Amino acid sequence: RPILWLFRPGMLPLVDQFAARLVIYHVVDEYSAYPGLTAAQSARQRELDAQLTARADLVFCTARSLVEARQPRNPRTYYLPNAVDFEAFQRAINGPTRTPSFALQANRPRLGVVGGINAKLDLALLGDVARQRPDWTLLLIGPLGYGLNLDLFARLKALPNVVLPGALPPEQVPLAIAACDVCLIPYRLNEKTRHINPLKLYEYLAAGKPVVATPLPELAPYRPVISLAGDAATFVAAVEAALAQASDPAGQAERRAVAAANTWDQRVAAMSALIAAALSSAAPASPASDA
Repeated sequence: RPILWLFRPGMLPLVDQFAARLVIYHVVDEYSAYPGLTAAQSARQRELDAQLTARADLVFCTARSLVEARQPRNPRTYYLPNAVDFEAFQRAINGPTRTPSFALQANRPRLGVVGGINAKLDLALLGDVARQRPDWTLLLIGPLGYGLNLDLFARLKALPNVVLPGALPPEQVPLAIAACDVCLIPYRLNEKTRHINPLKLYEYLAAGKPVVATPLPELAPYRPVISLAGDAATFVAAVEAALAQASDPAGQAERRAVAAANTWDQRVAAMSALIAAALSSAAPASPASDA
């Protein structure tokens, strides 16, 4: 009698294939909003999601909006956002491993986007920023992924101050982030990103880096330590302000403290407590709206 830990609506049939002690539905995206789905496919994703939400013993969601949509169907729905391996980041940054050479080449401000280069990114915004400030280097560090606008991507890639080194081994990611002066979360604003809790936020903060992002709903609570900007002019201004205080020790410590309060150890402990309570048939605590 296993515990089933399911991540996609299409996994619903597995519930009937196992005599599970517990069914956990772990929601990390609004799956019906994935690019490329037809209207019928999106509707089917919503239908399966509703059924799996109702069948699950526990529902874990990485965004508040995902909780709000599912809690009416299942009161045992909990907000458990993404996090960071804080100690691993500190060991990597302070250890002997060398920083990737591409991150040290430019003798000018380095702006970093670390993660998948895919449909989430606002390529037009990044192009405007790079063109407005040719004295900045824009590093797009990560593998190419789904849904890229190839025309916008080609124009961005052709700019002389844009560098795309590709994917990095995991152990080099903290060092690449640490080599950036300001880190960016330049996501497009649409139905998919409205429900995203960006993993890179916690990794950037673990390195003590200033963060400039587009105004995603999940980022609003972090405004004391990050900047949100919705267009090229305000984005450039926010980066300028971030660069001016990037080396301030107090600001770095404040950002690291936020990351240290959002670790995977803490998330696993919270999940484990809920799972233990459900397995013992004790009612979990009231679902948290902003845990």
